[in-house]
Amino acid sequence: MSRSRAMDRTDFELLEGLQTDPRVSYRKLANKLDLSVNSVHKRIQHMIDLGIIPAFIATLGPAVESYTVAIAWGKTTKEDPERTISELGRDEHTRQIIEATNDFLYLQWYLRDISELDDLIAFSKEVGGIEAPQVAFSKVPIPPGSENVKLSGMDYRIIDALMTDSRRPLKEVSEELGVSQKTVSRRLAKMKRENSIHMTTRVVPTSTPDIFSFFHVYLEEGTDRRKASSYLREKYDDSIVNVQTVDNLPYFFLLHFWTQTMKDLKVIRTSLAKEEIIKYFFVNIFYDIHVFDTWREDLVRKRAAEAARRG
Repeated sequence: MSRSRAMDRTDFELLEGLQTDPRVSYRKLANKLDLSVNSVHKRIQHMIDLGIIPAFIATLGPAVESYTVAIAWGKTTKEDPERTISELGRDEHTRQIIEATNDFLYLQWYLRDISELDDLIAFSKEVGGIEAPQVAFSKVPIPPGSENVKLSGMDYRIIDALMTDSRRPLKEVSEELGVSQKTVSRRLAKMKRENSIHMTTRVVPTSTPDIFSFFHVYLEEGTDRRKASSYLREKYDDSIVNVQTVDNLPYFFLLHFWTQTMKDLKVIRTSLAKEEIIKYFFVNIFYDIHVFDTWREDLVRKRAAEAARRG
């Protein structure tokens, strides 16, 4: 494969599978997509080599430490974006920052409690230079029956061992922790069932020549949000990556699109402008993504280290 080739729909389906379960076998992915195992391996390795897949990661699930995801966006007035992003990333709540056209920054925060939001909005204004940030938030849901899960010290050590490589062989993990592979496998399966571990695949699509964009879509009031989401996903299935909804803006969608050319992007823009359910929208193309550890990763490391000292 050429190192400069654009991604295709098969690549995206592989990424979706790896984001859902980074430990999924290549055989299972191959069977699902009607590919050979060798083809799956080559495609995934190519995306790793390009930096599209920088890491397979693990952290605490919401059943252990509940949290709210907040997003703030707006135009920055700061003249040194590299320094600004570095300073924003030092805050323990900052998980991700996306740089986009029109000098826009998109900040993603993980909140222990919604009461932390006001200070972070002030932080985005002072440090990020975003004079009037738009803010949206949603509490990460906890499946019924998974509330208030308590982890053992060994559980924290397993999560810590998988934090930067959640595809790591369990034999390596067991040898590092000094327990049997069967014990690691059993504890990991239990944590997955009770949503006390969250494993996914980090994706940095800006490592490709493709175009990734955010459409800020404001629906007509009274629109059924669930039906609108399904409708947009189905109609724009070939290009839509995600439809993000938020708790505090009932008629707002943040649509994430993937296109291979500006012409394709224009076609989508023209089509969305004709949708009767959409009141208005604007679009930004993003060109860089920065990811940071948060208080959630720090908590895993702290409790894993405490467990290791206790033996």
